[in-house]
Parts: sequence; structure tokens; C-alpha cells
Amino acid sequence: MTWNHTNLALDALKSDIVFATSLWVLFWLAECIRNVYFHPLSKFPGPRLAAASSWWSTYQQTIFHFNHPEAYSGIYRTKFDKDPFMYALLGGDGATVTFVKHQDNKNRKDILHPLFSKSSVYNREQLIQENASISYLILWVPEWVGLTFFKSGVAFAQMKNVRLTSLSCRQMFVEQIGNIRANVGKPSPDETPIIYGAFTDPENYNLSRPPPSRASLMEEAIALVIAGTETTGATMTLGTYHLCKYPEKYARLKAELKETSVIKEALRMAPTTTSENSRLVPPHGAKIGGVEVPGNTIVSMGILFPMQHPWAFENPDQYIPERWLNYSRRGCETEA
Repeated sequence: MTWNHTNLALDALKSDIVFATSLWVLFWLAECIRNVYFHPLSKFPGPRLAAASSWWSTYQQTIFHFNHPEAYSGIYRTKFDKDPFMYALLGGDGATVTFVKHQDNKNRKDILHPLFSKSSVYNREQLIQENASISYLILWVPEWVGLTFFKSGVAFAQMKNVRLTSLSCRQMFVEQIGNIRANVGKPSPDETPIIYGAFTDPENYNLSRPPPSRASLMEEAIALVIAGTETTGATMTLGTYHLCKYPEKYARLKAELKETSVIKEALRMAPTTTSENSRLVPPHGAKIGGVEVPGNTIVSMGILFPMQHPWAFENPDQYIPERWLNYSRRGCETEA
């Protein structure tokens, strides 16, 4: 009798397992059909296998990458927040380049932008020349520190004829942050405003925009030291190559420095950054490149695509500085 009851219980358990498994399979198939044919994103091209289930997001996020210049404004000239997943890979959330929320980024940029205006740079011309001359003096840095921090031997004002070990170099930067915070409101010795003087000025903050923490200042320091090194180096390298290859272009450079067409063309062709700089579409959705994109979708565009697209630039593979003197091409060349 006990044996019969045990068999009945096992049969019932098997039936429940089969029923639950069948129900799960049916639900999964229905979900696959919905995702492939009826989901708001189903009209966009992409692997059907990726669209069939959510497993794809386990290995890679669902990201729409646009390659037509028309989509650029819809992604980057908006108030979209940045993609949290991508910018978390940079290792912080306290610097201008790593702020995810649009408003946080805007608050920091409002303080930073005036310091990089043309007039501000012109006012610092003497300071720049003085520090550039230091590069001819002795600077000994261990090989790996130079590769990590300095990108082709960038010289700082305090590094005149000194030897910096990895620990002493690191400690000097940390102490400098502390010195700046301790001297808030005090003019610098040469009376030249510095970036961190603006970051620590109480007048730039209020209840809705609190001052940055020590960690945020250190992250901003790293970002400002690193940012612009590879992009500037790549642009100058490629521009110099083409100027050496085409002597007539070099003559144009000397004759038309004020037009900056030679520099703009080098910027257009230089590979610069290869990251996608993805953005998060607001919950209400957005129209990008003429198509409606559902909310909470991650969108991006590699910078090379609009810069090398024939829709915006005729003969995009050729180095033609003269194109920047002709603004009739769809208006894109004036905006790039």
C-alpha cells in the first residue's frame, strides 16, 4: 500500500514538473515571438537571435548604433543622460567626463568652460610659454610612470630638475589637492586664476549644487591631465603627415592660419577616441535620425561615422582643407 502511494506521489511530481516546464517553454516562445515581431524595437535592424530573448543583455547591452550624420544632433545635442554602464567602466562618477546625469554634467561644465575660452587661453599665453620652456630642462621619470601619466614627456611647473619615483609623484599630486582646498579664496602667487580655484569657490555653489568632495577633485584632476592627450596627439600626427605629403597644403597652412581649415580637416580625419559615448533615451522616447526610438533605449554614434560619411563630406577619404572654406555641403561641414 505504501509502495502504491509512493508511486502515485512520484507520478504527480513528474506531471507537475512536465506541466511547469511546458508552461515555461510556451511562455518563452511567446516572449520570443513578441520581441522579434511586436516589440517597439522590432522595426530596427539587428540579429533576430539577439532580439528573441533577454539573454543577449547578459553578454552585451542592447545598444542602437547610428552611422548617419543626421542622427548626431538627436543623440548628442539633447539633454539625454549618459549610459550608466559605459561610464561606470571609467572608474568614477565625480568628474566632468563621468557624470551620468545631464544636470550634474552641466553644473560642472558651467564652472569649467569659462576657463577654456579663447580670452582665458590668451590671458595665459605667457604662463603657457614659461611652462613649455621647462620641457627643455632635465626631467627624470621611471619609464612606466612616464607611460602611465605623462604621454610623451609632458612637463609640469613643479618638475624642474627633479627625480620622481612612483610614490613621490603620487604623493605630490595628493598634497597639491589638499593645498588648493586649504587656500580657498586666496589668490595664487602669480594672481592667475586656476581651475581648482574655481571648483572650490563658494560663490559657484548653492543648496542645489553642493561643492565637490575631495574624491571628486582628484577624479577631475586625473580627467584633465589625461583628456586631450591622445586626441591632440593623433590630430597633430595625422595633420603633419598630410602636410608633408602634400606641399601645396603646407603652403595653404602658412597662408591661411586664420581660416583654420587645415586644422579642421586634420581633426575630421584623425581617429581620436573610438568609444561610442552612448546616451540613454528619456522614458518618453525620442526621434533620432527620422525614426522614433522607445524610451530607456541606449543609443550611440562613433565619431568617425559622421566625419567620414559621404552624405556630409564629399570624398571623405581625401585630405581636402579647402572643403571648410565652402559651406554649401548640406550645412554639416560648418557644424562638424
